[in-house]
Amino acid sequence: MMTAEPAARADGHQRLASDPATSAFVDASAGAGKTKLLTDRILRLMLAGTDPGKILCLTYTRAAAAEMALRLNAVLADWVRLGDDALAGALARLGVSATPAARAAARQLFARVLELPGGMRISTIHAFCQSVLRRFPLEAGLSPHFRLIEDGDAAAAMAASREAALAGIAGRAADEAALDHLAAFIDESGFSDLIGRIGAEAGRLAAFHRLGPEGQLAALRRVFGLTVADEGALLAGAVQPAGEDRLRESLQNIAERGSPAVRARAVKMLDWLALSLAERAAQDGGVVWIDMEGSAYTERTVVLYERLKAAHANTGICLQAYLRRTAADIQRLLPLEPAIRLVKGAYDEPVALAYRSRREVDANYAALAMAMLEARAAGRAIRIGIGTHDVALIEQLAVHAAALGLPRTAFEVQMLYGIRMDQQRRLAHEGYTVRDLVAYGTAWYPWYMRRLAERPANVLFALRQIVG
Repeated sequence: MMTAEPAARADGHQRLASDPATSAFVDASAGAGKTKLLTDRILRLMLAGTDPGKILCLTYTRAAAAEMALRLNAVLADWVRLGDDALAGALARLGVSATPAARAAARQLFARVLELPGGMRISTIHAFCQSVLRRFPLEAGLSPHFRLIEDGDAAAAMAASREAALAGIAGRAADEAALDHLAAFIDESGFSDLIGRIGAEAGRLAAFHRLGPEGQLAALRRVFGLTVADEGALLAGAVQPAGEDRLRESLQNIAERGSPAVRARAVKMLDWLALSLAERAAQDGGVVWIDMEGSAYTERTVVLYERLKAAHANTGICLQAYLRRTAADIQRLLPLEPAIRLVKGAYDEPVALAYRSRREVDANYAALAMAMLEARAAGRAIRIGIGTHDVALIEQLAVHAAALGLPRTAFEVQMLYGIRMDQQRRLAHEGYTVRDLVAYGTAWYPWYMRRLAERPANVLFALRQIVG
């Protein structure tokens, strides 16, 4: 049996869905005829005898509501002017029998709709809900005279409230100090955006506040998958081998029964295991580097580093160039004679907290690295790690260092092991200090993926190394 043409099938489906006696759900993309279908359904409702004043049509947007009203009025106006044959064809296309009574009713609909106060009731879902709330405000827990605020008015009211709150902190030392601290990391437009985001999440923030300090800390650890509780655990993860007791027992057996050379090595390892965690890290000039994750933990990580650095000189921290606060963080840490590894950053952060475009991030990276070189040239004791695979940027920093009277060894080039190995060897041959970062431990894979994400081109570099 021959099947109908696609257009004919579509017309048949539309006539079926526009039948008022049919309960229909229509799923279609933009431009597929949804507005025409709804208009046809309203026309058929009125032709079937429904009073136009009793029809309510709801849409999602004002534009759709206006378009439907225009189409409906245009069709009804055409029906008044059409001759009997043309009108009969129009009704047939709707799926309505073109009887003399139907043609007469069709010609009367335009005047009946015009006589309605305000015309046909075609509105948005939001406007309909607002009308219900205005009829029953007390039942909804609202003031009887509430007024819906427009977006522009809401923004103006929020700005006025923000300015009043800021003006009100004068004389409150704790609030002034908090504002001064915040001003180092965010500008005026970013502050407005941050306040807007906080307002949008007011309900969730209130629930978070009700958890209390301990509950909040537990929730943050759960969300970010953190298992390290304090600096002691951090040091332990870096220099404490898994199964240390069994390792010590095995080494003692070797020290008692092995050959002289093997016994000497075992004793040396036992001596190392006898040290405290910080003393282990300090052996042979080792440094415990604290990595940096999302902005939610930046401040706590910097505070942790300040505490560790005060007690253990052999500690370093990673800072991210895409965060707006990093320039202030560097100045804050300079008095500690820090070791800072500067990376670009890989997390999806809001514009209020971070630079978003690659050009902005690269520019800020260069500015931050140059600021650290200038601090070193001025006599500051700072170990600088340039954590990037951007060779052009590295060479640009070398030129700046030379202009300051610093050698290429004034900073370290720190790249991932296996990425751009040819460039690593070339830079080392040209006198740069080059160090490889090797991911290990149970979380090596997510760590490595985040480092690759800091610059998508690194993925291509890695693939070239794998496939030769």
